[in-house]
Amino acid sequence: MALVQTNKNTNQSTAQVEFNKKPTVFNTFKRDYQLWLLLLPAVLCVIIFNYVHVWDPVSFS
Repeated sequence: MALVQTNKNTNQSTAQVEFNKKPTVFNTFKRDYQLWLLLLPAVLCVIIFNYVHVWDPVSFS
């Protein structure tokens, strides 16, 4: 038989219940900073190898 833990505050009215706020963009970046650091080298490689050679002065001659 499993023990079930009950909450004493289950009979609150809906006006007293706090709603979770929607996460902001800054909080999302702050929370997932390791993801952005991991993606940074890949994004830099795409930018360098796909767009930097377009502005190479040797290719214009």
